[in-house]
Amino acid sequence: MDTLPKTFELLFARDTITFRGCLALLPATRQSDLPVHQYLTKREVQLMNTYMSANRQFTYVAGRLCAKAALRQYVGQPYGYQDFFIDKGVFDHPLVVHNTSTSNLQVSISHCASIVGAMAYSEHHPVGLDIECLNPHINQFKEEIITIAERRLIDALSGNSTRYYTSLWAAKEALSKILRTGLMTPFSLLEVSQLILKPWGVEFSFENFPQYKSLVFSTEHCLFAIALPRKTTLVGEAKLAALLRDYYLKTTVCQLISDVSA
Repeated sequence: MDTLPKTFELLFARDTITFRGCLALLPATRQSDLPVHQYLTKREVQLMNTYMSANRQFTYVAGRLCAKAALRQYVGQPYGYQDFFIDKGVFDHPLVVHNTSTSNLQVSISHCASIVGAMAYSEHHPVGLDIECLNPHINQFKEEIITIAERRLIDALSGNSTRYYTSLWAAKEALSKILRTGLMTPFSLLEVSQLILKPWGVEFSFENFPQYKSLVFSTEHCLFAIALPRKTTLVGEAKLAALLRDYYLKTTVCQLISDVSA
């Protein structure tokens, strides 16, 4: 299995200008031989060691690796992993500290049980990323996270309600990241006003934040949500969907081989 993240270039088109984004993904499989000191700064290693859980340490390291890989792809060579320090704000949102010539860089980091990811972007064009595994238990607590209006939207659809409810959750969490509030914002404030089924997943619009939308790309058991300004077009949506499906499939196969070999 790859030690370093896989990166994907994204283009966000507006009326008169196109912005770049870089997505980096890494399988969420514990890798004890990961050379942490080669990729993290001393301060990041100190922060990693404040976490008592081995699983939390891994997601911290994997998230930082993805963030740095995405940033390196965004700014280009010759910058290395340690040229970037991923700090955190008072709401635990990631903050990029770096010594490159490119200004106003930020990242959005997410993970689920299968995949860790990060999106690098310019603050001129904000982006939020969320990655979720399909949650078969979401129907048991949907009343806590879904409004009556949202339930009506989903009940009107045919198909797998678990996938739709998990997609809606991912869409909201991606929006909370673009707002930099995280899950401290009441989910009712992030209410979805409209959803449009796409060949690759679902596009969501929001009641109280009409300037944004979330695109949720669906694979067999994993969802990738990207929140972005409503009037922005993500260039090559179908191509990105195919790349994400292919990456998820390869990750699943590698995990099965790893489990058999263990």
